Amino acid sequence: MVYFWGSLHLIGVGFYFIKIKRDVVNENDSVKLLSDKLSKQRNQTISRDELDVILGISYLSYESIKSTRSRLVNSINELGKVKITRVRNEKDKRYFDYFIE
Repeated sequence: MVYFWGSLHLIGVGFYFIKIKRDVVNENDSVKLLSDKLSKQRNQTISRDELDVILGISYLSYESIKSTRSRLVNSINELGKVKITRVRNEKDKRYFDYFIE
């Protein structure tokens, strides 16, 4: 009986790691697609709201948007096709816009 439950546990752990690997692959693909979308915006400054729409995160809560935007911008910058830098908004210095290089 113990052997049976132990083998079920190992099978469950195996499926868990397969799911993690699949999620990482899907995220890498989505970062590449986002990078391609942003390459059309090269040498332009876009607002935070425009970037959220392009990244597809505008429907999330405020805190989720902030953390997801940060994670995606870092991933896109690491990929190297496009670089996103934060610049102060000229009209309101409290906010940032994003320059796409």
